[in-house]
Amino acid sequence: MKIQNTMTGNKENFQPIHNNRINLFVCGPTVYDDSHIGHARTYIAFDVVARYLKYKGFSVFYLQKHHRRGRQDHPESCGDGR
Repeated sequence: MKIQNTMTGNKENFQPIHNNRINLFVCGPTVYDDSHIGHARTYIAFDVVARYLKYKGFSVFYLQKHHRRGRQDHPESCGDGR
């Protein structure tokens, strides 16, 4: 499987750091108002990635952080920290 390296722009062979184990940490949407269909994009896109990796035989740990505008619990994490 090849994946694009966003730093170099090159497609590279995907090789997990720890044998067959993949840790997938994803910043979810920062919600400013009522939920809408656009918020589903993050959930669906990374759910598909995690399921595909599991299908290919990898052991996947998948964690997605959610944000609400105005909360300052951990401003240093995931984007603007809102």
